[in-house]
Amino acid sequence: MTPETTKKEDDESQTTDSASKSNNKWSFSSLWSAKNKNKAEAATEAATEEADLVRTDSLLDDNSNPQWVSITVVVQQQDIDDETFQNLPLATEHDEETGTSSVRLARFDKNDEASIFYGTCVQAGDILQSVNAEKCTHHDAVLQTLADRAVVGEPLTLTMECPHGNPVLAQAIVLKPTPDTKLGVELLNVSVHDKPSSQSQQQSQQQRSSTHNNSTTMLQIKQFDAKGLLAASALHPGDWILRINDREENVTQMPAQDAAQLILDEPRRVSIVTMKPPDLKDVD
Repeated sequence: MTPETTKKEDDESQTTDSASKSNNKWSFSSLWSAKNKNKAEAATEAATEEADLVRTDSLLDDNSNPQWVSITVVVQQQDIDDETFQNLPLATEHDEETGTSSVRLARFDKNDEASIFYGTCVQAGDILQSVNAEKCTHHDAVLQTLADRAVVGEPLTLTMECPHGNPVLAQAIVLKPTPDTKLGVELLNVSVHDKPSSQSQQQSQQQRSSTHNNSTTMLQIKQFDAKGLLAASALHPGDWILRINDREENVTQMPAQDAAQLILDEPRRVSIVTMKPPDLKDVD
């Protein structure tokens, strides 16, 4: 697999893409703008009665932060010499009732540009879930994992859970060692169709069909290079991409080739925000 490669769509997909530009809306429920799981469940029940039209950029307009954030760096000799990863502000929290432990981020200076967490939405109290996909449960074990995994020239990925974030959103931040470094991700555009789950939804959809197209194209992650910089990130194949490199505009319907170029053009810090696709859909 060649990193940052794209997949051309067939004639039907191109037609759908043209139609979607004149009707830049989702025809799915508003559950995906939920702030937490309880709200998402309540919105799902409401959506079974009538499918609301919502814009994808509503997830970004309300300043929703992702619940899952991964930060990937390629280890340099200076990191080893300075014990950068051994000095991360981490602490273990033990739950007496469940008998389980979690490793959380301690207080740190968010204005420190040298911090690995600089410019992210993570904050004190957020949970360190894994290091290179290896689950974290105790501070000392994490320090040992960091020491073992910190190999010069190899990627090191920290994945954080931010309880204050939106549970359907994820963000991957990669600090590229050189401007021409590739992340090892393959993107494609998929055609998505509304799938009514009840008779009332079907009737509502038929009423809208005369003025609204019931399909659109979405920018999606197809797969990762197993040895690439995103392999252990918070993103997953099948996720829909909402934003790249902190650009203001929504990239959900951007051609895959253009989106791949955005990633390549960023010389240092690449940020990709995605969402889990809704269940109420068909994808071609």
